[in-house]
Amino acid sequence: MKASKTFNENNLLLFKNMLDVINYLDSSNENKNFIYGTQNFHHIWEALVDSVYGEKDKEKFYPKVYWKLKNGKSYSQDKFNSLRPDTIMITNRGKPGQKIFVIDSKYYRYGATKNPNHLPDSSSVVKQIAYAQYIENTNNKIPDDVQKNLNPQKIYNAFIMPSDNQLPQNIGYSSADYVFPQTDTEPVSSYSKIHGILLDIKQLMFRHIPRDKEAIITLSNLIEQGC
Repeated sequence: MKASKTFNENNLLLFKNMLDVINYLDSSNENKNFIYGTQNFHHIWEALVDSVYGEKDKEKFYPKVYWKLKNGKSYSQDKFNSLRPDTIMITNRGKPGQKIFVIDSKYYRYGATKNPNHLPDSSSVVKQIAYAQYIENTNNKIPDDVQKNLNPQKIYNAFIMPSDNQLPQNIGYSSADYVFPQTDTEPVSSYSKIHGILLDIKQLMFRHIPRDKEAIITLSNLIEQGC
C-alpha cells in the first residue's frame, strides 16, 4: 500500500520544495503564505521531461489528420490532430550522425510498484509506432535540417516513467506483433522497440537544466543500449 502512494507523497514534497525555492528567490516579498497545487501532475511530468530533453520545434513532427466529407468539404482543424508526441529528442541534429528519439512521458506507477499492469497499454504503443513512421516517411514535412540527414535506422522510441532510482534505468521494451513479431529476434526498424525508461523524478526536478546536453547523451545511450 505504501508503494502505491509513493508518487502522491512525492507530489507534496516536490511542491513544498518549489515553494521554498520561490520564497528564497523572492525574499523581498513579505507575503510568502500561498499554496500551489494540481490534480494533474502528469502535465508537470511531461513538461519537465520535454524541457530537459526536447527540441523546441516538436510541433513540426506531429502527424496531421483530416476529414474529407462527401459534401466536398475538408476539415483539418487542430482538434483532429491528437497524435502529438510529448517530446522529440535529437542528437547531432542536422549532421550525418543524427539520431531521433520519440519520447512519451508517462506518469505511471510502475517505478514504485513494479506491477506490469502499470505499464503503458496497447494504444500508447501503437501511437509511438505511428509517430516514428510519420518521421520516417520522407514525403512528410519535417524540418529541412532533420530531413536531409534522416536515417530510418536511427529513429528510436521510448516511454519515460518516474521512479525513485538515482540512476536512469532501461527496464525493457514493448512492441506490436504487426511490426515486430515475438518470434523474431531483431526488428526491421529500430523504432519498433519502445523502450521503457525510469527516471528519478526528484533528480530531474532538482537538476533541471533546459536542453541538458549531458542528460540527453545519457538518455540516448541508455535507449540505444537496449536495441
